Amino acid sequence: MAKSVIPLAGVIGITVATVLGHGPDPEWGREIYVTNCAVCHGRYAEGDGPAMAALDVGAPDLTEIARRRGGYFPYDEIRGIVDGRRDVAEHGGRLMPVWGAEFTMASGDEDRAWDQIEAVVAYLESVQVEVE
Repeated sequence: MAKSVIPLAGVIGITVATVLGHGPDPEWGREIYVTNCAVCHGRYAEGDGPAMAALDVGAPDLTEIARRRGGYFPYDEIRGIVDGRRDVAEHGGRLMPVWGAEFTMASGDEDRAWDQIEAVVAYLESVQVEVE
């Protein structure tokens, strides 16, 4: 029964896991992040990955998302960027991989891909610097 709820939950911005009190696992998200995102955004999400030298546009410091938003972490917006449904205007186009499609192709399982994206966003939320 839960499988039929997940796509609708994604549309309205919550997951079944969150509703049940078992939110996405930031530690799993860190593992996914290090494997897939750190090359551009840096091991600690500070925008200093080794691939940055080859790109015209720098990767943002992802630990500063909430600070740039006055203390608010825009979870749904960040999920949309990671998933690929939302473009990143600052990039001048989509340089970042469309992770929703990448994870789905890698696993063959759209639900697992959604869980991976949720975990990465939970990790990013967990590494936000404190806003004074």
